[in-house]
Amino acid sequence: QGTMTSGALHSCVLKENGTVFCWGDNGQGRIGSGILPTTQGAFGTPTQVVGVNNNGYLEDISQVSAGLAHTCALKTNGTVFCWGTGVYGTLGDNNDSSHYSTTPKQVVGVGGSGYLTDIVQISSRSYNNCALNTSGNVFCWGYGSGGALGDGNVANHNSAIPVPVLGADGIGTLSDITQVAVGESHVCALNTSGNVFCWGSNGAKALGNDSIEGLFSGTPLPVVNEDNDGGYLSEVGSITAGSHLSCAVKEDSTAVCWGWGLYGNLGDGDNTDHQTYIPTPVLGEGGSGYLSGISSISARGDTHA
Repeated sequence: QGTMTSGALHSCVLKENGTVFCWGDNGQGRIGSGILPTTQGAFGTPTQVVGVNNNGYLEDISQVSAGLAHTCALKTNGTVFCWGTGVYGTLGDNNDSSHYSTTPKQVVGVGGSGYLTDIVQISSRSYNNCALNTSGNVFCWGYGSGGALGDGNVANHNSAIPVPVLGADGIGTLSDITQVAVGESHVCALNTSGNVFCWGSNGAKALGNDSIEGLFSGTPLPVVNEDNDGGYLSEVGSITAGSHLSCAVKEDSTAVCWGWGLYGNLGDGDNTDHQTYIPTPVLGEGGSGYLSGISSISARGDTHA
């Protein structure tokens, strides 16, 4: 089945045959056309993403995810390729200097050795990327300020190679994960037990946990439950992360959101400037009851879900 993803000024689509087409602004080479931005600054029609070193075309892709000025793709063999801006190490090519690539570059392995393998899901946004492997572990690379890499460091730092996300409280590594979702400056992950963990910036309460001191967490924090009675959010089936909010679909097909509610993007009936770290049920149409029968949710838009 084909899927689509959009960045700030470009969009890409994955076709059923495993090829990728992008269109829009070619700044920083984010279209993946192999053509320099100075030669062609924008593509008004879908253009097929070329292969590594501009040889042929990118093939056997199972997922594609766009960031602000870059795009990453997951191949059916579990390897990851990115193109576009390489600032902050966004391409995962072991180069964090200001550079870009008009063709896909393969993401290197942990520690910079070899290549990242056994990946089953990727998520990109802004200048950040995270990948989930077959063992349920998460690896992130790119812009790391505020703890978005999940490596325990909240200082202004970046990583041009994937780093393992630490476990809760910084003990061990995060494990038993089934889905990862990258937001503007935070990341959330869903585990096999239906619980959600988030890390990174908590300035907008998007981590769903208010127990930390300060505005950032460099390690995953469990999201509290709807009653905020000391328990944690459970029975979650899927998650999404937006600019300053997070949402989850529960196993009963209802949805909850938390974070910054400006413009009504929490779906809680309040369109004033407010924040909540407590997962709040999304209301039904016209504000009656609660939204139900939901199978998936997306908060990739800046101010809506």
